[in-house]
Amino acid sequence: MNKLRIAVLGLALVGAAGLAYAQTPPKVINVGPNDLIQVIPNGAASAGNVYATPAMIVGVPGYANLGTLVTTNTYTFTNGVTNAFAHAAGTLAAIGLTTEPNPADGKRECFWMDAAVTTLTWTANTGQTISSNVHNAGVAYQSNCITYVASASTWYSSN
Repeated sequence: MNKLRIAVLGLALVGAAGLAYAQTPPKVINVGPNDLIQVIPNGAASAGNVYATPAMIVGVPGYANLGTLVTTNTYTFTNGVTNAFAHAAGTLAAIGLTTEPNPADGKRECFWMDAAVTTLTWTANTGQTISSNVHNAGVAYQSNCITYVASASTWYSSN
């Protein structure tokens, strides 16, 4: 009888150890804007670690809340910011937007406001150009978006 008890206990311990190995690793429920995600460039592991914030990953929208705008304003998109939005104290005559300095191919930048903008000017950062098809006025409650095409170093309207 003792041999049977020892055998059952041994099988239980082996089964418990097997369960410990079979469990899935913990997953992150929410990723914050300042969290760092390890990146393996080109899928090849190398010495040293490379990290990116969620907003730096193309297609993951980072945002900037510009608050309440009262007068003519300018804003320069920083690397990783996709959406900039603001509340207007009234109709604004002009807003100037400058693209981020190091966009990836397919990077999208959008500006949204709850009031019309008479003159909306997109300015390309160093080494980039803005296509002539980009809108030059802003409609209330509608995004004004542009997308970067790296092969042409040009931003195009993508509304």
